[in-house]
Amino acid sequence: MSKILIVDDEEMVTTSLRNLFRLRTDYEAFTFTSPEEALRSAERQMYDLVISDYLMPDIDGITFLTR
Repeated sequence: MSKILIVDDEEMVTTSLRNLFRLRTDYEAFTFTSPEEALRSAERQMYDLVISDYLMPDIDGITFLTR
């Protein structure tokens, strides 16, 4: 099963996307509201796709994706 990492500082967004992928696809979605937690997860597990918010309080989406 393909895995998607979703990071957005708004929990409503991550929950909505996780539910959308669960109901409409075979992807397994892993959601995070903290970019730092998402980065730690990405160190332990490989993801097939990353979806990231651009404007987050701790780190912007471009910096997140670069790291």
